[in-house]
Amino acid sequence: MKSNEIRRLRKDTGLNRDYFSFLFSVCGATITNWELGSRNPAKLYVILLCKLRERINEYKGKENSTKIKELLASFVLKNEVEKFIAWLFNETDNTGNWNINYLLRKINSSF
Repeated sequence: MKSNEIRRLRKDTGLNRDYFSFLFSVCGATITNWELGSRNPAKLYVILLCKLRERINEYKGKENSTKIKELLASFVLKNEVEKFIAWLFNETDNTGNWNINYLLRKINSSF
């Protein structure tokens, strides 16, 4: 993912660098470096960034744009990075909640 794509993605989320970096468990300076092109994200982060782009694209439209921004901000404000990752991969448990443990069990069972 190119630096300008990362910058556009962050802007599409409506999050500042600090909030955006929180979702990926990196510091704000890392996001700045990615956006300026002075450093490239590791493959894991590229996968997560691409998944975020896919999920945002699923919410096309002005009404949904606001909803996605509110959802992402709530993950940050509620300190729910695990739910954010589960949401990225659209993994819900049997109650319909985004659940990282459910996702991890699925991943572990495939090995």
